[in-house]
Amino acid sequence: MRVAIVDRLVPLYREGLYDCLMQQPGFEFTIVAGAKPLAQIGTVPFPGRPGWRSIDTPARWIPFTRRKSVWQWGAVKAGFSRRYDAVMMMAVINDPCMWLCALGARLTGKRVVMWTHGFIRRESGFKRLLRNLWARVASVLVMYGHLGKALALGEGFQPRRVHVCYNSLDYARQRRLRESLTAAQVATMRRELFGDERLPIAISLSRLNAFKKIDVLIHAHARLIAQGRDVRLLIVGDGPERAKLERLVDELGVRGNVKFEGECYDEDRLSRLIAASDVSVTPGAIGLTVMHCLAYGVPCITHDDYLDQMPEFEAIIDGKTGGFFRKDDANDLARVMLHWMDRSASDRAESARASIAQIERFYRPEIQAAVMLRALRGIDADDLWVAYQPPGAWDLTPH
Repeated sequence: MRVAIVDRLVPLYREGLYDCLMQQPGFEFTIVAGAKPLAQIGTVPFPGRPGWRSIDTPARWIPFTRRKSVWQWGAVKAGFSRRYDAVMMMAVINDPCMWLCALGARLTGKRVVMWTHGFIRRESGFKRLLRNLWARVASVLVMYGHLGKALALGEGFQPRRVHVCYNSLDYARQRRLRESLTAAQVATMRRELFGDERLPIAISLSRLNAFKKIDVLIHAHARLIAQGRDVRLLIVGDGPERAKLERLVDELGVRGNVKFEGECYDEDRLSRLIAASDVSVTPGAIGLTVMHCLAYGVPCITHDDYLDQMPEFEAIIDGKTGGFFRKDDANDLARVMLHWMDRSASDRAESARASIAQIERFYRPEIQAAVMLRALRGIDADDLWVAYQPPGAWDLTPH
């Protein structure tokens, strides 16, 4: 089966998944995307990448859309092309070229797999009608989470047409890095960050925008300091809110307890930064940060409004792989942070085991790829299929 993977670009976090898909027997995947980044996001330099079939189709912002919609001739061509048997597309509802790609694919008899967040919250009015129409153009939907599927069923979609593929990073690489880390290296990193390896550390790992609400985390951290708790906060990332957040740290008088690491795409360093932390905190909607931190055995905290979350929040099992606080409540966040930063060594070890097990069970490229292949082959969706797979069902041999 010849399949076009159509997207605006190739984010760095999909590198492991695309490596996996390119190796699947019986399938010929071609990435149809723009090689040039549209925004401040890490991308894979894919033209000419060994083992990948790809076509560089530049995406350009459409004027007067406030950088929300792009145009890609290559996406439209892929939809109408006789070269492919199926199109697997990131369902970006704002892009008219994606509508034309999907319609062209259906008109030319292709199977259309929409890979999407889908229904992550209840909507109404025109927006609801448009999203329903968009999703019904697809032959089948592939979503990141079970809540999205539940909401889709509430809109009348048939269960067999909605697959759940979870999400993933390059777990094979992360596992190698995790297993190579020594206790001495982790202790050295903790001293490098804050001068004392014994101090509890909370890490925030995200783009610094208003959507992530890092200000709520800084307020919660300041409350813990005011209570006499000697804790530290590591903020990894960059973005439009950074200057504002640094001013807030100064205003609250906690500059000596907070470190801004800045943007980092170096997985070797990220592995040490995450492993050196006691807990990860994202006060806004959490996404792939969950996969990143759980892979290194670090539990995650985020807010409890599930209809204002990203699908990846489902990897958090309250009390085992992380916890939830009342949305926008800095006092409650401080309480939950203290619970996770004030644990015994045995409790930390147990949560680390549970976190890693959650990733290995559901959130790996091999699992995503397997579900996508089922969707492409026309096999009915089965929400328990992944859970029923025996240990070792997917090969974790390094790429």
